[in-house]
Formats: sequence, C-alpha cells, structure tokens
Amino acid sequence: MLVLYDGRQIYFGRCGDAKVYFINLGFECPDRQTTADFLTSMTSHLERVVQPGFEGKVPRTPDEFAQAWKNSPERAALTKELEDYNQQYAVGGEHLQNFKDSRRVQQSKHQRVESPYTLSYAGQVKLCLRRGFWRLKGDPSLTLTQLFGNFIMALIISSIFYNLQPNTDSFFSRSALLFFAILLNAFGSALEVRTIN
Repeated sequence: MLVLYDGRQIYFGRCGDAKVYFINLGFECPDRQTTADFLTSMTSHLERVVQPGFEGKVPRTPDEFAQAWKNSPERAALTKELEDYNQQYAVGGEHLQNFKDSRRVQQSKHQRVESPYTLSYAGQVKLCLRRGFWRLKGDPSLTLTQLFGNFIMALIISSIFYNLQPNTDSFFSRSALLFFAILLNAFGSALEVRTIN
C-alpha cells in the first residue's frame, strides 16, 4: 500500500498496518469507515479526524506527513526488510541463474532464450487454432448460425449495392454499407460469450 499526499510519500507498507500507523499518529477512524476511505481521508484536511488530546501533535501539511513517515519506526523496519531481501536475492546472483534455468526449461524448444514468452509465435497460433477446432467440434451451432446469418446479410447488403450509381453521389451509401457489413461481423464475436449453464 502506497499513500501519497501532494506527491509526497506518507506511507508505504502492508495494507493491514497502514490503518494502525495513522491511528498511532493521532488520527481517528470513524465507525463504519473502510480502511481505504480512512487512508484517503489522510490526504484531505477536511476529512481527517484528530483524536482528542492530539490536536497540536499530529502532522497537518504534506511535508509534515512525509517527515513523520521518514522518522517512523515502521519505515525503519520496512527499510531493514528491503535491505535483507536485497542481500538474500542480490541482482545478478545465484537466484537469477536459477530463475533463468527454470525459465528455459518451461520455454518451448523453438523459442529464443531471450524471449519473455514461453511459446513461439507459431506455437501460440497452433494452440489457438487447435482450441478453435475443439470448440467448433464440441458445439458447431454457433458457427453454423453465424454462417447462415452472414449469408442472409450478404444477400441483403449486396442487393443494396446492386443499383448504386458508379459515381461519387453514392459515396455516403457505399461507406455506410461497408461500415454495416464490418460492424455485423464485429458484433458476431459477442455471440461467443455465452452464459454458463
């Protein structure tokens, strides 16, 4: 969770600890207010509620909030945790080589080693085609319905094209017909989204 106030970092860490951090600073979380709303209210002087007795002690400006975060034990613990992680998993260390080796095992044999993808482009196309054929074999009704609908619409649209003048007077009609033909097929793909029975 990262909380910014006018471009200044006033908290960074686990979501569960954020609310406690601001309550410990002296702010109050009203009843039935969600943690997200409480954290958002910290960035607005009109929304934040100060606990009784903390009126002169809580930060008010973005700079004061940022300074309070920099001096907090929560930030010191976070910095220590990040340093420990960076020492354990150093950039370019043995863990990087282990990751590269496991990545290479997962990649197909025809894929470049430097590629971020597991499958090559040809492998992805082959997989999508196979999935499409399985889907067609499993339920051909959608494809047959689209073919029948396209055939009927082709007859209707071509009949409108049939008597158009071969000059610029019919330019608007031709463009509208082409748009309609493309739009019909584009919306046809929405039929693939079906409700699960």
